[in-house]
Amino acid sequence: MANYCGKNCNECTYKEKLNCPGCAQGPGNLWTGDCKLAKCCDDKGHDNCESCGHKSRCGMLSRKHTIPKERISKLEAKEAEYKRIAKITPTLSKYLPILFWSTIVAQIAGFFTADTLETVFPPLFYSATAVNFLCAMLYGIILFLMSSTSTWYKTAGLLYITGPLVSFVSLVLIILTRHPALVLLSIASLIITLFGQYNEFKGHEEVLFDVDPDLSDKWKNLWKWHLYTYIAVIASLILAIMLPVIGAIIALVSSIAAIVFAILRIYYLYKTAETFKIFKNTIAE
Repeated sequence: MANYCGKNCNECTYKEKLNCPGCAQGPGNLWTGDCKLAKCCDDKGHDNCESCGHKSRCGMLSRKHTIPKERISKLEAKEAEYKRIAKITPTLSKYLPILFWSTIVAQIAGFFTADTLETVFPPLFYSATAVNFLCAMLYGIILFLMSSTSTWYKTAGLLYITGPLVSFVSLVLIILTRHPALVLLSIASLIITLFGQYNEFKGHEEVLFDVDPDLSDKWKNLWKWHLYTYIAVIASLILAIMLPVIGAIIALVSSIAAIVFAILRIYYLYKTAETFKIFKNTIAE
């Protein structure tokens, strides 16, 4: 069998495990180019390592007996990762579409929860508020059911369930007592939900890391976008008192950023659901 490094392929105990026809013809057939030594020799146009002027000080050549073990370790790691993804895929492909559609419903309901609508058309306002509450609770429950795929989802689910409950209690108490201090409960609900979103996005980032690294990074960057939007909103409220014009401009920009965030979140949820749906179909085949 042809090789580059001078080893006798017929005596190699790894060739069957690696399905290797000889590195000059592969290496490894299924792992073409995985052997750095073979790739180096081929890239430089040498028939073998003996014709290379750097052979006496080549670190790769000195490790030629350990390279097959390294390749097997990589193969085993890839197989283990494939099994892990295959294990979590049924759960994710089942529940991610529910997250997507509940987000769509919540966004539509959100259009009818404006304060002005409470006085103009109270039944629609309270109906939309109830739908929002139910969607938020459903979202938290679904994330909790996904906790077997990532511990981030478990924390996110608990926070998403807690946030709406705190908001609901504060809303009821405000209606009944009209005490201004109860607004603090609403603020607490927003903070809880924000931490819930952080954990949710980290969960998406984690499960996608070895499946779709680009989409994983997009979830990471989307969280940063969301956080900067929150900071901009707070800054606009502060500046509205001292510098009204600048505060208004920042408020406008942050509102646009919030809309873009909502659109991207829905799109990324759709893409994440589709990714695991495709992977599930691949496993089935």
